[in-house]
Amino acid sequence: MFERGDDRGPGRPCRRRRLPGLLGGLGVVWAASVGCSGDDGPQECLEAVIFDIDETLTIDDEEWETQKKDGTYDPIAREAAAALVNAYAERGYVVVYLTARAKTWVLGGTGEGSPAATERWLVEHGFPRDPARTRLIMSEMVVPGDAARTYKREALEALLAEGLSLEAAYGNAVTDVGAFEDVMIPKSVTFIIGEFAGSAGTVAIAGESWLPHVEAYVPGVMAACAP
Repeated sequence: MFERGDDRGPGRPCRRRRLPGLLGGLGVVWAASVGCSGDDGPQECLEAVIFDIDETLTIDDEEWETQKKDGTYDPIAREAAAALVNAYAERGYVVVYLTARAKTWVLGGTGEGSPAATERWLVEHGFPRDPARTRLIMSEMVVPGDAARTYKREALEALLAEGLSLEAAYGNAVTDVGAFEDVMIPKSVTFIIGEFAGSAGTVAIAGESWLPHVEAYVPGVMAACAP
Protein backbone atom coordinates (compact mmCIF):
# COMPACT_ATOMS: atom_id res chain seq x y z
CA MET A 1 0.00 0.00 0.00
CA PHE A 2 2.91 2.36 0.60
CA GLU A 3 6.66 2.23 0.84
CA ARG A 4 8.33 3.05 4.13
CA GLY A 5 8.13 6.79 4.66
CA ASP A 6 5.94 7.45 1.61
CA ASP A 7 2.47 8.98 1.61
CA ARG A 8 -0.53 6.90 0.69
CA GLY A 9 -1.15 6.97 -3.03
CA PRO A 10 -1.65 4.92 -6.18
CA GLY A 11 0.96 2.73 -7.77
CA ARG A 12 2.38 1.33 -4.53
CA PRO A 13 4.41 -1.90 -4.68
CA CYS A 14 2.76 -5.04 -3.34
CA ARG A 15 4.37 -6.97 -0.50
CA ARG A 16 3.78 -10.68 -1.21
CA ARG A 17 5.13 -13.95 0.05
CA ARG A 18 5.16 -17.18 -1.92
CA LEU A 19 2.97 -19.90 -0.44
CA PRO A 20 5.00 -23.13 -0.27
CA GLY A 21 3.92 -26.13 -2.33
CA LEU A 22 0.52 -26.71 -3.88
CA LEU A 23 -1.60 -25.32 -1.08
CA GLY A 24 -5.35 -25.44 -1.24
CA GLY A 25 -7.95 -23.77 0.95
CA LEU A 26 -8.41 -20.25 2.19
CA GLY A 27 -4.88 -18.93 1.71
CA VAL A 28 -4.72 -19.61 -2.03
CA VAL A 29 -8.33 -18.73 -2.72
CA TRP A 30 -7.91 -15.42 -0.88
CA ALA A 31 -4.66 -14.57 -2.68
CA ALA A 32 -6.24 -15.12 -6.07
CA SER A 33 -9.26 -13.02 -5.12
CA VAL A 34 -7.14 -9.90 -4.57
CA GLY A 35 -4.91 -10.39 -7.57
CA CYS A 36 -1.88 -11.77 -5.75
CA SER A 37 -1.34 -14.72 -8.05
CA GLY A 38 1.28 -14.62 -10.75
CA ASP A 39 2.78 -16.84 -13.41
CA ASP A 40 5.09 -18.34 -10.79
CA GLY A 41 2.26 -19.62 -8.61
CA PRO A 42 0.03 -18.42 -5.76
CA GLN A 43 1.30 -15.80 -3.36
CA GLU A 44 0.14 -14.50 0.00
CA CYS A 45 -0.40 -10.75 0.42
CA LEU A 46 1.20 -9.40 3.60
CA GLU A 47 -0.18 -5.87 3.74
CA ALA A 48 -1.42 -5.28 7.30
CA VAL A 49 -3.39 -2.68 9.24
CA ILE A 50 -2.80 -2.18 12.97
CA PHE A 51 -5.56 -1.56 15.52
CA ASP A 52 -5.15 -0.71 19.19
CA ILE A 53 -8.08 -1.97 21.28
CA ASP A 54 -8.62 0.03 24.47
CA GLU A 55 -10.13 3.47 23.82
CA THR A 56 -9.64 2.88 20.10
CA LEU A 57 -12.13 0.08 19.48
CA THR A 58 -13.73 0.55 22.92
CA ILE A 59 -15.06 3.89 24.14
CA ASP A 60 -12.58 4.28 27.00
CA ASP A 61 -9.65 2.63 28.75
CA GLU A 62 -11.87 2.24 31.81
CA GLU A 63 -13.99 -0.31 29.95
CA TRP A 64 -11.18 -2.87 30.29
CA GLU A 65 -10.45 -1.85 33.89
CA THR A 66 -14.10 -2.45 34.75
CA GLN A 67 -14.11 -5.83 33.02
CA LYS A 68 -10.98 -6.89 34.89
CA LYS A 69 -12.80 -6.31 38.19
CA ASP A 70 -16.09 -7.81 37.00
CA GLY A 71 -15.70 -10.48 34.34
CA THR A 72 -19.39 -10.31 33.48
CA TYR A 73 -19.06 -6.71 32.30
CA ASP A 74 -19.22 -6.20 28.54
CA PRO A 75 -16.98 -3.31 27.40
CA ILE A 76 -18.74 -0.86 25.09
CA ALA A 77 -17.38 -0.64 21.55
CA ARG A 78 -17.07 2.66 19.73
CA GLU A 79 -19.73 3.22 17.11
CA ALA A 80 -18.74 1.64 13.77
CA ALA A 81 -15.49 0.21 15.18
CA ALA A 82 -16.34 -3.29 13.93
CA ALA A 83 -17.44 -1.89 10.56
CA LEU A 84 -14.07 -0.15 10.24
CA VAL A 85 -12.00 -3.25 10.93
CA ASN A 86 -14.22 -5.47 8.77
CA ALA A 87 -13.83 -3.05 5.86
CA TYR A 88 -10.07 -3.61 5.86
CA ALA A 89 -10.47 -7.36 6.29
CA GLU A 90 -12.87 -7.48 3.34
CA ARG A 91 -10.27 -5.65 1.23
CA GLY A 92 -7.77 -8.41 1.96
CA TYR A 93 -5.56 -6.78 4.60
CA VAL A 94 -4.07 -8.71 7.49
CA VAL A 95 -5.77 -7.30 10.59
CA VAL A 96 -3.53 -6.95 13.64
CA TYR A 97 -5.04 -6.19 17.05
CA LEU A 98 -2.12 -4.82 19.08
CA THR A 99 -2.88 -4.23 22.74
CA ALA A 100 -0.82 -3.69 25.88
CA ARG A 101 -3.24 -5.88 27.84
CA ALA A 102 -1.26 -8.45 29.78
CA LYS A 103 -1.96 -12.12 29.16
CA THR A 104 -1.56 -12.73 32.90
CA TRP A 105 -4.73 -10.91 34.01
CA VAL A 106 -7.58 -13.03 35.36
CA LEU A 107 -11.03 -11.44 35.38
CA GLY A 108 -12.74 -10.99 38.70
CA GLY A 109 -15.73 -13.18 39.46
CA THR A 110 -15.40 -15.43 36.41
CA GLY A 111 -11.76 -16.51 36.46
CA GLU A 112 -11.55 -16.01 32.69
CA GLY A 113 -8.09 -15.17 31.42
CA SER A 114 -7.52 -11.92 29.57
CA PRO A 115 -6.62 -13.59 26.22
CA ALA A 116 -9.88 -15.56 26.21
CA ALA A 117 -11.88 -12.52 27.33
CA THR A 118 -10.36 -10.32 24.63
CA GLU A 119 -10.94 -12.94 21.96
CA ARG A 120 -14.54 -13.42 23.09
CA TRP A 121 -15.20 -9.68 23.11
CA LEU A 122 -13.92 -9.28 19.56
CA VAL A 123 -16.08 -12.14 18.29
CA GLU A 124 -19.21 -11.09 20.19
CA HIS A 125 -18.94 -7.53 18.86
CA GLY A 126 -18.52 -8.58 15.25
CA PHE A 127 -14.81 -7.94 14.70
CA PRO A 128 -13.04 -10.21 12.19
CA ARG A 129 -11.10 -13.09 13.77
CA ASP A 130 -10.17 -15.35 10.86
CA PRO A 131 -7.13 -17.15 12.31
CA ALA A 132 -5.43 -17.11 8.90
CA ARG A 133 -5.84 -13.35 8.33
CA THR A 134 -5.95 -11.73 11.80
CA ARG A 135 -3.54 -11.49 14.71
CA LEU A 136 -4.19 -10.71 18.38
CA ILE A 137 -0.98 -9.53 20.05
CA MET A 138 -0.97 -9.15 23.85
CA SER A 139 1.83 -8.52 26.32
CA GLU A 140 3.43 -11.34 28.26
CA MET A 141 3.47 -9.13 31.36
CA VAL A 142 1.97 -5.91 32.70
CA VAL A 143 3.19 -2.89 30.70
CA PRO A 144 3.26 0.28 32.83
CA GLY A 145 2.55 3.70 31.37
CA ASP A 146 4.99 4.96 28.76
CA ALA A 147 6.57 1.51 28.44
CA ALA A 148 3.66 0.72 26.12
CA ARG A 149 5.48 2.60 23.36
CA THR A 150 8.50 0.31 23.60
CA TYR A 151 6.34 -2.81 23.84
CA LYS A 152 4.30 -1.86 20.78
CA ARG A 153 7.35 -0.78 18.79
CA GLU A 154 9.01 -4.14 19.41
CA ALA A 155 5.82 -5.99 18.44
CA LEU A 156 5.60 -4.00 15.22
CA GLU A 157 9.27 -4.60 14.46
CA ALA A 158 8.63 -8.33 14.83
CA LEU A 159 5.83 -8.09 12.26
CA LEU A 160 8.12 -6.25 9.87
CA ALA A 161 10.76 -8.92 10.38
CA GLU A 162 8.19 -11.51 9.28
CA GLY A 163 7.77 -9.63 6.03
CA LEU A 164 4.52 -7.81 6.76
CA SER A 165 4.05 -4.32 5.36
CA LEU A 166 2.34 -1.99 7.85
CA GLU A 167 -0.10 -0.03 5.70
CA ALA A 168 -2.09 1.98 8.26
CA ALA A 169 -2.52 2.24 12.02
CA TYR A 170 -5.33 3.19 14.37
CA GLY A 171 -4.91 4.25 17.98
CA ASN A 172 -5.75 6.80 20.64
CA ALA A 173 -2.74 7.31 22.91
CA VAL A 174 0.56 9.16 22.64
CA THR A 175 2.27 5.79 23.09
CA ASP A 176 0.42 4.59 19.97
CA VAL A 177 1.56 7.66 18.05
CA GLY A 178 5.14 7.12 19.17
CA ALA A 179 5.26 3.40 18.39
CA PHE A 180 3.72 3.90 14.95
CA GLU A 181 6.22 6.67 14.25
CA ASP A 182 9.11 4.51 15.46
CA VAL A 183 8.44 1.95 12.71
CA MET A 184 7.93 4.67 10.07
CA ILE A 185 4.21 4.28 9.47
CA PRO A 186 3.43 7.55 7.66
CA LYS A 187 1.45 10.13 9.62
CA SER A 188 -0.96 10.37 6.67
CA VAL A 189 -2.22 6.86 7.45
CA THR A 190 -1.92 7.06 11.25
CA PHE A 191 -5.44 7.68 12.53
CA ILE A 192 -5.87 8.83 16.14
CA ILE A 193 -9.17 9.23 17.97
CA GLY A 194 -9.91 10.84 21.33
CA GLU A 195 -7.92 13.33 23.38
CA PHE A 196 -4.77 13.09 21.28
CA ALA A 197 -6.45 13.13 17.88
CA GLY A 198 -4.11 14.75 15.37
CA SER A 199 -1.14 14.57 17.74
CA ALA A 200 2.29 14.96 16.12
CA GLY A 201 0.87 15.36 12.65
CA THR A 202 -1.35 12.27 12.65
CA VAL A 203 -4.81 12.22 11.08
CA ALA A 204 -7.34 13.45 13.64
CA ILE A 205 -10.61 11.56 13.99
CA ALA A 206 -13.09 14.09 15.31
CA GLY A 207 -15.68 13.07 17.86
CA GLU A 208 -16.15 9.68 19.50
CA SER A 209 -17.40 7.61 16.56
CA TRP A 210 -15.66 5.86 13.67
CA LEU A 211 -18.75 6.17 11.48
CA PRO A 212 -17.80 9.40 9.62
CA HIS A 213 -14.37 7.93 8.84
CA VAL A 214 -15.91 4.67 7.64
CA GLU A 215 -18.30 6.54 5.37
CA ALA A 216 -15.93 9.20 4.02
CA TYR A 217 -12.47 7.61 3.93
CA VAL A 218 -12.71 3.84 3.84
CA PRO A 219 -14.56 3.53 0.48
CA GLY A 220 -11.47 4.99 -1.20
CA VAL A 221 -9.04 2.50 0.35
CA MET A 222 -7.56 0.22 -2.30
CA ALA A 223 -7.72 -3.55 -1.95
CA ALA A 224 -4.62 -5.09 -0.42
CA CYS A 225 -1.99 -5.94 -3.02
CA ALA A 226 -3.97 -4.23 -5.74
CA PRO A 227 -1.86 -4.11 -8.92
